[in-house]
Formats: sequence, C-alpha cells, structure tokens
Amino acid sequence: APGEVVDCLRRDFSRMKSSSKASVFLTKRTANNRRLNWIRQAFPDARFIHLVRDGREVAFSLSKVNFWQDHTVWWTGRKPGEMEAEGWDPLRICAKNWVEDVKAVEQGLQGVDTEKLLELRYEQLLMNCEATLADICQFLGLAPTKAFVEAVRSLSLAARAPKWRGVWSDAQLETVLDEQGDM
Repeated sequence: APGEVVDCLRRDFSRMKSSSKASVFLTKRTANNRRLNWIRQAFPDARFIHLVRDGREVAFSLSKVNFWQDHTVWWTGRKPGEMEAEGWDPLRICAKNWVEDVKAVEQGLQGVDTEKLLELRYEQLLMNCEATLADICQFLGLAPTKAFVEAVRSLSLAARAPKWRGVWSDAQLETVLDEQGDM
C-alpha cells in the first residue's frame, strides 16, 4: 500500500542519515527513479538532482556490465537474456531501458517546484567537475569544505570521448538511436 511504502522510505532513509551523522541524505540509487512520487510524499522538502547521461553511453555501459544479463528489467519483468531469446536486439534492450528510466524520472518530477529541482548533464559534470559540484552544494545548502574540494580534485574526473564511438557499427548506432529517438 502507498502509505506503507512512504513509511518504509521515511524509516530507511532516516536510519541511513542518522548512522552517517549527516545533515543531508543524498542517494543515486537508480531504482529510486520509479519511487519519486513516494519519495516526494515522504519528504515534502526534498530536493532533486536530475543528472542525465547521454543515452548512447548508458546503452553501451549496460551492454558491457556483468550483471545485466541476469538483471530483471523493471519495465518488462524479464531478464535481457530472456528478451534476446524472444528476438530482441541486445542493444535495443539497453537503449529502451534508458528511455524507460528517463520517462519514469520525468513523470516522477512533474510538479516539483523549480527551486527544488536541479537538472544537469553528466557530461557537463565531467567537463567542469569542481564548478558543477559547487553548484550542487549550493543547491543543497552546503558549503564545500577544503577537504571536499581536495577530494574532488583527487578523482581527476575529466570529459572523455564516448566509449561507443569507434566500437559500434552504423547499424548498432542506428538501433540505439531508433529506440531513443529525440530523447
């Protein structure tokens, strides 16, 4: 029942926040993409950072990770291996997963006040990591400490060429673009 889900979220998030002794709880768990309405009910003052990554990169990444074939895809209830056995193209499954996740986020964020929503591109984060993370801190009402800035610098994050380029054939790229369309 929705009320039970909201109570469970409050309990679980509160426990995690308390155990860390933090003033802010930040989660990037992609399964929460489908729980945004419940999260909004549980935490009316919550702020949301919508970090969007290029769908081609997401499809490429999914196609390479070990867990993907045995992972139950939420929008179909089946595993990619089962879908492939039914005739689905593996890259089409990966591309559609990105589409369905983005749609779920967009639906869940409908009605969120603009001052509670920060939308960013993952590629923007990599191109200007320090400035983008400073913007995120400001949005969350946090002041980046010297240790935080040094930790970010130590990661040596930087923009890079898309991994799918030079790997996918024209047909593979077309499959992904066909599924992802204008998104």
